Amino acid sequence: MPGAARGVPGERVVEGRRVKTAAERAERVANRLSMQQVADTFNDDLAQRESPIRLDLARVDDVSLKAEFASVYPEAAPVGALPSVLAYA
Repeated sequence: MPGAARGVPGERVVEGRRVKTAAERAERVANRLSMQQVADTFNDDLAQRESPIRLDLARVDDVSLKAEFASVYPEAAPVGALPSVLAYA
């Protein structure tokens, strides 16, 4: 089957990302996200980006976690935006 992941029968991968099944999507819609689900989603994305960083719920309040995430997810800047006045503070 085109797009199938190696070694995982029936699993589809499109553009390097695993495609969720209809049942997985329906369950996500029916149920609110828990903090663990949010962490799992971030950790899946971080693993796909080949980053060693993981979101550990025990460290959510750790200030250094923000800096670690900024190394993978830089803050977006509008195209053509002028420098922020806060950049000079």
